[in-house]
Amino acid sequence: MTLNQIIGNKERKSRIDTELWKKMNEKYSDNTIQNTPIIEKIKEENIENKLEYYIDGTPKITLEEKGFNVIRTITQKEYDTLMQFYEIADWEWSDKVKPTKKNRWIENNHHTCIDLRNNFACTTENDNYISEWNIRSMQEFYNIQKIKPDTIKELNQYYDKYYPNRASKGPKNK
Repeated sequence: MTLNQIIGNKERKSRIDTELWKKMNEKYSDNTIQNTPIIEKIKEENIENKLEYYIDGTPKITLEEKGFNVIRTITQKEYDTLMQFYEIADWEWSDKVKPTKKNRWIENNHHTCIDLRNNFACTTENDNYISEWNIRSMQEFYNIQKIKPDTIKELNQYYDKYYPNRASKGPKNK
């Protein structure tokens, strides 16, 4: 595993202390850091974890884009969890805002659907154009993505710890 694979995109790199970055690049000029103290600490702390993590402690996941077009979120909790998954997978709303920074669920409540075909948009199952598409439930999303309950719990705990006041959680839960 290379340093760049672990760190990920430029945004994540910017969150890491630049001096640490320089030292690590100098020390591990071949870009392999598999057995560094940082990686060992992450492995040690996350022994029970189901998610993979970047070196800065941010969870990482890749979501498959096939198998569904629209996901319906019946509860605020489902919506929040879906936004967490899409945020760590580096998706954004069409206006370039991170998924957990908005609470689009309050607009349509239990009718809220996330349209993955049109740049990650919010809609309802009552929209005329959406009725011809395959609307999936959250459970179907988890099954298609091969996401286990422990992974969901772990991601929720991460967001509750580091982003307890996120908009996607809803006004009642802040």
